[in-house]
Amino acid sequence: MARRKIVEEPENHDRWLVSYADFITLLFAFFVVMYSISSVNEGQYKVLSDSMISAFTPSSRSPANSQMPDAVQSRQSQELVSMTQTINLAPLAIARRSENPVLVDPDAADNVVRPEVQEEESVSGEVDQMNEIALQIEGALESSIASGEVIVERTPFWLEVVFNSSLLFESGSALLEASGELVLQSLGQELIGLPNAVTVEGFTDNIPISSILFPSNWELSSSRASAVVRLFERRGVESARLSSVGFGETRPISINSSEQGRARNRRVVVVIMAELEDQVAGQSGSLRLIELLRQGQDSN
Repeated sequence: MARRKIVEEPENHDRWLVSYADFITLLFAFFVVMYSISSVNEGQYKVLSDSMISAFTPSSRSPANSQMPDAVQSRQSQELVSMTQTINLAPLAIARRSENPVLVDPDAADNVVRPEVQEEESVSGEVDQMNEIALQIEGALESSIASGEVIVERTPFWLEVVFNSSLLFESGSALLEASGELVLQSLGQELIGLPNAVTVEGFTDNIPISSILFPSNWELSSSRASAVVRLFERRGVESARLSSVGFGETRPISINSSEQGRARNRRVVVVIMAELEDQVAGQSGSLRLIELLRQGQDSN
């Protein structure tokens, strides 16, 4: 019986087309992804840029605060972008220009309020609010300010009343001195009639402390801030508006290598937040945005 002749199939030289097609597909997908992540929302970028300029322009902070790690600054920037996307920025006095002008009937122009005018009025309202409170507090603490024991710092979004720690407490103690209580009572009297949220912040120098009551500077700074909050509460300031926080030695405003610098770093700061007219994200969200702006200013 004769064997069947095996017919060899011709070699296919076009198999490279499959790999080539896969490569082209992947290359196309790569460029699509690169293009999508490189596209910037100009509207959101403009809002964020103007907000940072508006918030940081009045900054007079010391270069010592520029020691904040890059990772922390990056995280705060991401949080700020997220917050600005959910909170109405106009009442927060973040000025920006309208990118899409609206055409109106010239005959009805007198009855139209342009968006930039509304925003400028909102900015002015927040600034006027803080200036009015500052004038009241400066009048109540006039003698302490004149002696340099108290400093009042203004910004559009908050007001800081900075007390030298030596005015309020003895070294290593969280018990208020009689002279310090009198000054704080004067400030508390001004806070009673205000609706603004108030945060008391405690700070120390970098000299370690270790005692039964205060194992570290964290406990000391927190206890001092809490002591001030309790005094305000006793004076009639609404408890829901008060909060306290201790930062220990982590946020110096001067160098710790000299006694003068350490004395500046030992301080208690009473922060009075602006009362926002339009809080789309609620009070906690708006206050969080203000706190992020303050942290960003501190890092400059």
